[in-house]
Amino acid sequence: MPMTITLSKEDRVKKMVRSIMQDYTNATSIACIFADIQGKERSSKYNFTKFCHFMRSIPEFRSKCYQCDLCGGLETFKNRSCCPYRCHAGLVDFSIPVVCENQLHGFIVSGQMISDDMRIPNLQAQTPW
Repeated sequence: MPMTITLSKEDRVKKMVRSIMQDYTNATSIACIFADIQGKERSSKYNFTKFCHFMRSIPEFRSKCYQCDLCGGLETFKNRSCCPYRCHAGLVDFSIPVVCENQLHGFIVSGQMISDDMRIPNLQAQTPW
């Protein structure tokens, strides 16, 4: 008798997001990660800079990364438009909400770019780097 494996909605979303992020980072070389609705990373870190790997290795700064990922994602979701923002380290990110069957599952967060454009808002006070 053949065995059937049925993926949960959560597993289908993770598989879809992983595929999108792999294609995106391969095409652009821009860093991205999938963050859940608490802002915590739930995927591999695609094309992350050494600086951001280092920042996330320090618990105090990692929690600020999570807060930035969450706030940026929620702002995008609330405004229904993608807008760049500065994280606590002063880098520019943007976020795309991941919605499946009218349920918010998290955010694809991308960026880690440097910009002098003063119109890009800070989400949090910058860390002393």
